[in-house]
Amino acid sequence: MEIEGIQWIKFKTKSTDISVIVAVCYLPPADSSRATDSDLYFQNLLQQVYSYQKLGKIIICGDLNSRVGQNTDYVEGVDNVKPRNIVDFSENHQGDIFINFLSDINFAMLNGRFHDHEFTCISTSGKSVVDYMCVPYEDIEYIKDFKIVSMSTVINEINYMPDKIPDHSLLVCDVIIPGGPNTENIDVLKSDPKVQNRKFKLANVPNDFLKNIGIIEKVNETIIRIENSIQITQNITNGV
Repeated sequence: MEIEGIQWIKFKTKSTDISVIVAVCYLPPADSSRATDSDLYFQNLLQQVYSYQKLGKIIICGDLNSRVGQNTDYVEGVDNVKPRNIVDFSENHQGDIFINFLSDINFAMLNGRFHDHEFTCISTSGKSVVDYMCVPYEDIEYIKDFKIVSMSTVINEINYMPDKIPDHSLLVCDVIIPGGPNTENIDVLKSDPKVQNRKFKLANVPNDFLKNIGIIEKVNETIIRIENSIQITQNITNGV
């Protein structure tokens, strides 16, 4: 199931019956030409979380353009949730709605609760925390680690300089799957390189593969197919 700005992905573990259901989200800035009703956006996401929560462990992540400041994503004195360290003290309306959404579904953001005292967006207009990864309160104990990796770090690691450096950082977490032999770890955004190389042979992919015209055409074709799929879904929903 998908609506504009929300894409669900299901990961199935090999050693257990537990699945990880990831909601990849994007909510445009309130002042952009693509702005949408943030109240309706989080209402839709809320309904989808309730629909999928029985299928596995849910993780919500993405760029929500929501600045929450010092607001808490839990009820103090009631919920047993570790307070987070704050680096971005600004807040906006979308951030207020986002915080209420998290409290309604008993989810907490991982930002600020590990060793990740970093902004997630760094641009010429300033620094902010607008990208998040969130899990249910009771699943925080299954998060082994969470970190924010700047794009400059990624670029240095792969030794490739793009025409433009993205403003947003990567959010990476290690998830412990309970019940697996010797405890199975899943890195949602950054898999074990040994597993990657063995299964997908990524070691044979050159760092400059995106300079290949044929590859770029394939990527563009894939983007067009995804956009067409989203448009078809919207047309069906709207009865067009």
